[in-house]
Amino acid sequence: MTASALVVEDDGLVNEQEGSRDGHLSQRPAEPGPREQSRELSFKECQELDDVPGRMEPLEIAGASKRLGNHNRGLAAGRARRVALAGRAG
Repeated sequence: MTASALVVEDDGLVNEQEGSRDGHLSQRPAEPGPREQSRELSFKECQELDDVPGRMEPLEIAGASKRLGNHNRGLAAGRARRVALAGRAG
């Protein structure tokens, strides 16, 4: 069984990557790079920040649905193969 993780990149994009969460954490640099100085968010940036969860949820659901579909196809193929082999075994 392959696990996947949602990884937030430095540029703010979220990517789904195969493998364990611990594996992704070990690949991250130990020391974060220089950060831009903190400043107040603009009105537009505040709206964008508020909208992020709503934009991410459909993507997360789509990813989960895709994995579930792949899982179900694998189960169906395994069941079909078992029936075929059982039929040949007599």
